[in-house]
Amino acid sequence: MEQLENGKSANQIWKESGTTLSFADWIQREKEKGRFLPNKMVSDFTENITASIKDSLGINNTSNANDNVSINTSGKVVGLNKWVIVGSLVIIIGAVVYSVAKKKK
Repeated sequence: MEQLENGKSANQIWKESGTTLSFADWIQREKEKGRFLPNKMVSDFTENITASIKDSLGINNTSNANDNVSINTSGKVVGLNKWVIVGSLVIIIGAVVYSVAKKKK
């Protein structure tokens, strides 16, 4: 889809086009042509949300897409120390094995 990058809203573009179509009919025709007319309020909102999420996660907005890939060197998985997770899994597997062995007797 062709995206308009001139910073104008769809309403401004519609008014400047000089068409006799209603706004709803005009925008539908533009969508059928394959033109993407951004909603300025929605795009501003998503940009603000994206920026706040990146700030809260500590991601630098000026970095390249490849820079966002990082290797976990902290020894944590899902916010927990990996040894806590391994120990929990050992206990759970042990309990399952014990219960199956007890039911077979």
